Amino acid sequence: LNYKSPLKMGFFGLYRKEKNLVFLLDAFKKANFRVPVNLIVQGATTTKEDSDSFKEFITKHKQDKNIVFWHKSLLGSEWEEALLSIDVLVMPYGAERYLYEPSAMLFTSIGFYKPVLVSSSINPEVLASFNIGEVIYSSNIESFAKQLERFVNYFDNNKEKYKDGLHGANEEYSQNALINSVLK
Repeated sequence: LNYKSPLKMGFFGLYRKEKNLVFLLDAFKKANFRVPVNLIVQGATTTKEDSDSFKEFITKHKQDKNIVFWHKSLLGSEWEEALLSIDVLVMPYGAERYLYEPSAMLFTSIGFYKPVLVSSSINPEVLASFNIGEVIYSSNIESFAKQLERFVNYFDNNKEKYKDGLHGANEEYSQNALINSVLK
């Protein structure tokens, strides 16, 4: 997990209110980082309501130089390049359905060897088995801001643990593991 300053955190995917973007942005702005950090927020929108809501975020945060918005879909090589350009994926999603449905973003982060900050409602068994980042337990902005601070400020100290966890998760969830499981 080699990165060059600033640490780049990414929030990617189809924009929906249940993904708690307001929560993330408010906490990010309250956090006191000791190291340079940027947040890239990509949002693909499918409805006019979601598009208008996302545009409001862009307008509200245009003075925040360490927050960048991409209001577009990312496909193919552009998607891969975006994932490769960040160091950490952030998923503060609030929907309970993620307890029971695999999160494509979580497994994408594993496949791209990207540590995560992830809601406790997203496939909790994965982070219980592999130290690939940290679980967001709080619905309180101040507490989450402190957690963001700790995660970012101590990322260098923890990156080897995350790297080992990502290697283990990649082995567990690999195509070879799936094929061997099916064959058994």
